[in-house]
Amino acid sequence: MNGSGRKRRRASLFALLAVLFHAILAVQLVLAVMARTPLPGRTIFVLNLAFALPLLSLTAFLLWRAVPVGDLLAIQM
Repeated sequence: MNGSGRKRRRASLFALLAVLFHAILAVQLVLAVMARTPLPGRTIFVLNLAFALPLLSLTAFLLWRAVPVGDLLAIQM
């Protein structure tokens, strides 16, 4: 498989992880709102939703488009 195929496969994995993490956090947030209870570890939720998940989604997009910056971001993920 050539380099472009590997990048697309890696981008697909990052996109899948981003979707799964978004779904998990959304379910936990909805359940907490419905129960009217505060979330344990609220700081982690804020950091994940504000920085980690958007960066993961951006990395998947850049890898899919074969932008060189995507390779640099993928190393840190």
